[in-house]
Amino acid sequence: TEEMSEIEAIEGYLLEVEDLLERGKWEQAVARNRRAHRLAARIGDRALQREADRQHVTVFIQQATTRLAREDWRGAYAHNRRARELAVIVDDAGSWRQVDAQLEEIQQLAMRQVQADIDKANALRGEDDFAQAYATAKNAQSLIEILPSSALTQQADDAVADACWEWAAHLLKTDDGDEATSAKMAELLEESATLMAA
Repeated sequence: TEEMSEIEAIEGYLLEVEDLLERGKWEQAVARNRRAHRLAARIGDRALQREADRQHVTVFIQQATTRLAREDWRGAYAHNRRARELAVIVDDAGSWRQVDAQLEEIQQLAMRQVQADIDKANALRGEDDFAQAYATAKNAQSLIEILPSSALTQQADDAVADACWEWAAHLLKTDDGDEATSAKMAELLEESATLMAA
């Protein structure tokens, strides 16, 4: 029957999505998944719609896992949050558990990275490598937004403020009246003051 062939087509699309996921073809996987969902909705098959929705969540969980393997904490977090938005729609306990477990892993790894960057920034300041200390501290600070409320926020801000202050002092010692150097000093001192006032 026509309905049977449509069910087979939907199941075929869902299997194709699995293959695309294995090959890391995320956009194609999403497109194929949504096609399966639309077809399931058209024939009124709620079970296949739910299966497609759960698979849609899985696409973003797997993308987050790939980013995690590359130590791209922000990318992993963004894909995990998208998976969470979809899990809300699906309202499936298994999807929720997967998303929450992955979020915890992302945040734990990011927290370790923040602490490592803070420690490295402090060590670099001790070696008078102020520009690198600043860049490393800024990286730590940028990861704070994906962490749960944490004492590391103050430590990261302090690492940036200290790097700003010491880099500016170093530039002042070596200042030859260059306009770009003066502008950089002003920028660093302003950032340091803003952080210390917060």
